[in-house]
Amino acid sequence: MVSNGPGRINQAFSVRSSTWPKSQLRADWAYLYRAVDKRGDTIDFYLSPTRSAKAAKRFLGKALRGLKHWE
Repeated sequence: MVSNGPGRINQAFSVRSSTWPKSQLRADWAYLYRAVDKRGDTIDFYLSPTRSAKAAKRFLGKALRGLKHWE
């Protein structure tokens, strides 16, 4: 998705890329963390100004805590 309107996300990565997903919101860059299910549907997402394994694990724990059955 590429859009330069206010509040729109300009994704600077491709799905097959091995780089960390990094998106641009307005003029600020942020790392995009997503929790997806088997079908590829987004369960939750988190935008962070910094790349942090601790924050990513905390986000994943919170996203999965709300689900009863997950693999």
